[in-house]
Amino acid sequence: MKLKKKKQNRRKKKVAETAFDVLLEAPELLYYAPRLLWMGCKTVLKAISEA
Repeated sequence: MKLKKKKQNRRKKKVAETAFDVLLEAPELLYYAPRLLWMGCKTVLKAISEA
C-alpha cells in the first residue's frame, strides 16, 4: 500500500514539474509565436503573389 502511494506522489510531482516548465517557457512562446505567424503569413502571401 505504501509503495503505491509513493508512486502516485512521484507522478504528481512530475506533472507539477512539467507544468512549471511550461510556465517558464510560456513567455518565450508568446514572444516567438507572433513572429512565426507573421513569417508564415508573409511566405504564403509571397507564394500567392508569385503564382
